[in-house]
Amino acid sequence: MHQTKKESGFFPLGAIGVFGVLAAAFLWWSSPTPAEPPPLLPTPTETHANTEPEVAQGDPKEIQREQFIREVLPGATRATLIGLISAPRWVEFPSVLRLDLIPQAGNAAKAQKVFVRPGSRSFQFSHVPLGNWRLEMNPAGFERVGMALTISAKDLSPRVTLPLTPARYLRGTVTYADGSPAVKISVHADPLEKILGFSSRRSQTTTNANGEFFLKGLPPHAYRVQCGARDFPLGQAVEVQLLGKESWVELEVPWMGQLSLHLFEEETREPVSEGQVLVQRIGGKGTLGHAAREKIPEEGRVLFGHLPPGNYSISIFTRNWHRKVQRCTVVEQEEVTLSIPLKRKS
Repeated sequence: MHQTKKESGFFPLGAIGVFGVLAAAFLWWSSPTPAEPPPLLPTPTETHANTEPEVAQGDPKEIQREQFIREVLPGATRATLIGLISAPRWVEFPSVLRLDLIPQAGNAAKAQKVFVRPGSRSFQFSHVPLGNWRLEMNPAGFERVGMALTISAKDLSPRVTLPLTPARYLRGTVTYADGSPAVKISVHADPLEKILGFSSRRSQTTTNANGEFFLKGLPPHAYRVQCGARDFPLGQAVEVQLLGKESWVELEVPWMGQLSLHLFEEETREPVSEGQVLVQRIGGKGTLGHAAREKIPEEGRVLFGHLPPGNYSISIFTRNWHRKVQRCTVVEQEEVTLSIPLKRKS
């Protein structure tokens, strides 16, 4: 009975020990496995080395150009020459358009050249040394153009315009009935059909001392050529086909007279120095015919060199003098001279 009590007293202590061992085993088994440490972040130097792009290789052509620029005039100030090719809309640009920039006397630089791209009208010379140059353009089928240039430090971006004019000419003579030349008479050529972009200012000129005239840069077409102003032509018109490089036409005008006017102030006799004079031919029933207009020069003398014979009304318009109207008669192959006083406005 006493021995039984000792065994029963030992049992609680042994049970507690067993339970402790089991609890320790359970905790060791259920604890998570330690994770591996994360990889180290790259240092700033390593990050920069990994993300930097590859170094691009230089363009061999650009490198060669830079070497050429340095050889032109080392250390000198350079300019950029900017240009534009001017031409009417009807002009068809050549497939190859080359421009040459040539150094002149005293300029030790090398010559340069550029090509205008198809469809473009602009060009540019870069890194141009200062000095005297000549810009030239000589395309096939067009007139040669040359321009002298002085590039200085005052303007390092000079701009120029070059005309592109087709090498096509309309030539001819104007004579009177006896074959003598008609001097300083106007001639105009009008296309028989409308041409896009055509300007009448390009198709009018004046005869020289030999009665010859010359029109250039016209598009290939059929033209009506005539003397005098477009509103008041002189003589018969002639039609001509301008298809090749050059065409010739001969015109004849009737005999005409001249009217010379001397305009001066009524009181001081000083010349009238501004304004315009309009002359109009008066028909048998008072209707208006041929007309011409001239500006009054500083010396106050006005000349109408080609007027068909007949009676004319002279109208004088100025800002500082009163308007005046006077009549006269123009005689064939003669010069009529009139002195007309004007009264100054108060």
